[in-house]
Amino acid sequence: MMTFSLNNIQEQLKPLLFVLFVSAIGFVLNLYPIPLFTDVHLIIGNAAFVIVAMRFGVLYSLLSALIVTTAFVIPFAHPFGYLTFGLEAIVIALFRRKGWCILYADVLYWLFIGMPLSALVLFSFSDMSEQVWLLTLIKQAFNGLIYTSIAGLIVYFFPKTFALTFRQQPPVIRTFKAQLVYATSLIIIFSMMVTSIFVTQSVLKSQHEINEKKHH
Repeated sequence: MMTFSLNNIQEQLKPLLFVLFVSAIGFVLNLYPIPLFTDVHLIIGNAAFVIVAMRFGVLYSLLSALIVTTAFVIPFAHPFGYLTFGLEAIVIALFRRKGWCILYADVLYWLFIGMPLSALVLFSFSDMSEQVWLLTLIKQAFNGLIYTSIAGLIVYFFPKTFALTFRQQPPVIRTFKAQLVYATSLIIIFSMMVTSIFVTQSVLKSQHEINEKKHH
């Protein structure tokens, strides 16, 4: 009886330990955001809670999001990050349970919840210029699609690593053609988002240098 109880406890702890492990990796990655321009950074550690949402339910996904986002919420004093990314984790987990591809679920989230919510927060609490405000808003959505694509590609290319017996999300069976189309979509979206962000960074730097020359 004691052995059975101990084994039962160990089985129940497996999901929590997995979530904490993946979230810890995301937390560390978010400690080193990639600076793009003034007050705007690229974060990739959020891929951790997307991976969790692909394998577990709402509660574990929300826990992972709270852990991962703490890495930049406290240093940058942006508590609304808990709200924005916590909701993102919940939405992805719910749509994944219905069999949706996470990338498509994330696109819907940023279009109808993430961007409007971020716009409201920036408008209410930020003193950024209009140009930086708009770029920050767009960057938020682009960044979301980037780390979601990263999470999708990691799970796609390392399926055995994430073939968990203690997963909560139901397995989604797709044809090889559907899997290939989805993987191609992930790669294309990831490439487009990264290119767009760094092109924007380059344009802003050039504009800044031009403005400095005019003043001199």
